[in-house]
Amino acid sequence: MVTANGLLGSVANPTATPAITLSTNINGIVKGNGTSLLSATSGTHYSAGMSALATGIVKSTTVTWDLTIAVAGASQRLINLLQVVFLVRML
Repeated sequence: MVTANGLLGSVANPTATPAITLSTNINGIVKGNGTSLLSATSGTHYSAGMSALATGIVKSTTVTWDLTIAVAGASQRLINLLQVVFLVRML
């Protein structure tokens, strides 16, 4: 077993019925880049929290996935519409 790409591993009983254990030494939220696991960065890869946001809405780009604060208006109307659709489906 080789440690690589953010994963640690061990094998118990390699000659009988192998039991493979994978782990990571990354703390917090994990992100992947297609080949390995890395530590995610607060405010870049996920929202650090909603209390400091002016609108309470976080959006991301589809190209770089960077997080930004959504401007009230169109984004808020979309959120309101989604909440209504969700509530109707609950009935």
